Amino acid sequence: MILQDADEMNTLDSGVALSSLTRLELGGNLLTSLPKTFGNLSTLITLNLSRNAISKLPTQMLSLSGLKTLIVSNNTLSDLPKQLGALQNLHHLDASFNAISAIPQSISVCLHMQTLCLQNNNIADLPRALFFLTNLTNLSVNHNPITVFDEDFAMLQKLRRLLINHTQITRIPSTIEYMQSLREVRADANAYTPIAVPFSLSRKIVCPHCRIILPCLH
Repeated sequence: MILQDADEMNTLDSGVALSSLTRLELGGNLLTSLPKTFGNLSTLITLNLSRNAISKLPTQMLSLSGLKTLIVSNNTLSDLPKQLGALQNLHHLDASFNAISAIPQSISVCLHMQTLCLQNNNIADLPRALFFLTNLTNLSVNHNPITVFDEDFAMLQKLRRLLINHTQITRIPSTIEYMQSLREVRADANAYTPIAVPFSLSRKIVCPHCRIILPCLH
């Protein structure tokens, strides 16, 4: 069963038991909040709340323990729930194009996470908790005021695609050379100073418009 627009949200408010609902598509509406009964959707697997005007995710959402895909991009979120780790079955999280300033530490227990999209936010630091997501294959943190990438970043051994362009980093950690699954790194347009790039990584970098040191281009 699928609900696709704001009008159908009345079904939730009415107290009707949607015991078979697995996918909820509510993107592109004018939603600013969700009903209190939202947490009763225990069978929900996919939730799309993108392109709305939601400023805070309800605590009821944390009871959706079976949720695998959460899309909350293009809203007005200033943070993610501190208890985000309660959604331990999350595989895909897209919270891009918001005003999020920090990644909660509890994300470290979302061990099934494969795709994490946080581009176009206000994130300045990547917590070490992020590096425990050892099944992560795609990470997008571009267009954020990030200044430092920790050496422990190499713990993400399954990572294939990394977008860190349009940030303020000045150096890519040397340990990234040991990330054997990595296939694409976008690091263009970072700050206004050259970015030091490990020698063996430089052939993988896509950087058409950046000021970046690529020692083995010649």
